[in-house]
Amino acid sequence: MKYYLVRAMFFLLVVTAVSGADDTGYLVGPTKPVLIAEGDDVILPCTLNNPNGNNNAFDQTVEWSRLDLNPKEVHLYRNIRDENADQNTNYKGRTSLFRDDLENGIISLKLSRVKLADTGNYTCSVPPLKTVIQLIVGAVSQPVISVVGPKDYDVVLKCVATFWTFKPDLTWLDSDGSILTEGPTEIQIDSEGRYTVRGEVTVQKTDKNMFTCRVNQQQINQMKKTEYNVPDAVFPMSRGQKAGIIIGVIIAVTILSVAGGVYMWRQKKQLKQQQEEQKKQLKQQQEEQNIHNVNPHMAELIQRVTKVIPITDELLQKGLIQEEDCSNVLFADASKDQMIMLYQVLDYRGPKAKSAFYRILKEKEPDIIRDLDVDFVDQNKDLFIQRVNDVNSISDELLQKGLIKKEDEDKIRAAETSQDQMTQLYQVLSDSGPDS
Repeated sequence: MKYYLVRAMFFLLVVTAVSGADDTGYLVGPTKPVLIAEGDDVILPCTLNNPNGNNNAFDQTVEWSRLDLNPKEVHLYRNIRDENADQNTNYKGRTSLFRDDLENGIISLKLSRVKLADTGNYTCSVPPLKTVIQLIVGAVSQPVISVVGPKDYDVVLKCVATFWTFKPDLTWLDSDGSILTEGPTEIQIDSEGRYTVRGEVTVQKTDKNMFTCRVNQQQINQMKKTEYNVPDAVFPMSRGQKAGIIIGVIIAVTILSVAGGVYMWRQKKQLKQQQEEQKKQLKQQQEEQNIHNVNPHMAELIQRVTKVIPITDELLQKGLIQEEDCSNVLFADASKDQMIMLYQVLDYRGPKAKSAFYRILKEKEPDIIRDLDVDFVDQNKDLFIQRVNDVNSISDELLQKGLIKKEDEDKIRAAETSQDQMTQLYQVLSDSGPDS
């Protein structure tokens, strides 16, 4: 019996010290800080508890304040109404009490649309009683996914989430919602105590190629996720695919050789039509190449492009992206981060925006595009040798532009077949350097 009396006396002493209790009662608040995410609504619990059982606060004064602010007033209820004439302007229109519950002693404060600046110690008082509730507001951000590059026959993706107030967890998911085996994950904390999490994952080509980066913080019950569709062209070709292309080319060449004797008599009549069609196809292929070059060379462009802001402004002026897209790009600090965000915008806005981005990049940073075009010519050498027929027209134009010499053109024309001519042209281009 003595033990329980000691415990009861200790409890009353604690309540009196913390909550300002006296013979009129005491205020009860949470023993731990209240955690909430920026932008959400929060309730700061506070309850009047009188030993005589009369907890009615309807006709009493209820004051919420922050002593570190000037003015300190957060919310004031007096004379059976709210009196917020002296309320701190930061809380205008965002505070309220639960009027129907005041008779039951519930004097909790509802704070709407919480801001980071709302973090602090709030004093709940029914004079002369008072207690202090600590509120901690956590910041979160949307994860950003980018392509690191190929790995064997797969692709490595990277996810970055910045400025989280509490330490977050990062998880990768496939299109079915199954958790993927993650690569290295790194968590950093800056001088202001904010967390940045980075994670990588190696993904295989699937029917949908849709992958999700999910960042979660259990303390404030916040989860942000970003979905990313990896284009098929980003995945390297497997040995089987390469063998299939080679076999297909061999079969095509064989069929053309056999059929060539049958259709030779029509060649002169159709030559002009074929040339016009080829020019049309080349133009269309160039437009398609503009689009395809955006994704496969994503990692290289992120590293090399420096004029991200002028490119973004021109896309905005052409009506291909929106003001909010431009703002998201400008929000990033470094040009690499700006390019990562611009890639997200281009993926969302579609092929037309990607093609325009590539044309603008040609004007703003031609050296980068030249290197990409050289890679394209080199990578498709075998295909060009087999399929390009009008080699003489191409060599004539290169000669007129001063990119090859007259003796080079003579060597090309001296070759017997179009395949031999293209082989000779590649040799000339290799000797002339990347500018050709």
